[in-house]
Amino acid sequence: MRQFSNICQGYFKKKQFRQNESLMLVRKIMYACLLPYQKKGFKEQDLFLLDFEKELDPLVDLEEEISEVEEQKAYWEKVDRQRELNNKR
Repeated sequence: MRQFSNICQGYFKKKQFRQNESLMLVRKIMYACLLPYQKKGFKEQDLFLLDFEKELDPLVDLEEEISEVEEQKAYWEKVDRQRELNNKR
């Protein structure tokens, strides 16, 4: 079960990475097309910011991460308890 969970998490990280790459490519193309018509100092980020480029509050992010880890621990402890009960039978 854990192996499947790890595989799924890796798959979705890979999928998110590819999506971010595609969005960066689209933004570069838009930037190249619009550059001749813009004022000096125009940057790619002026078009739109991607999710991973936005500044996050580190405390909020840390709290979310901690709660997610606690949820995963509780879930896997429950699975382990169930497995022990099933093995005793």
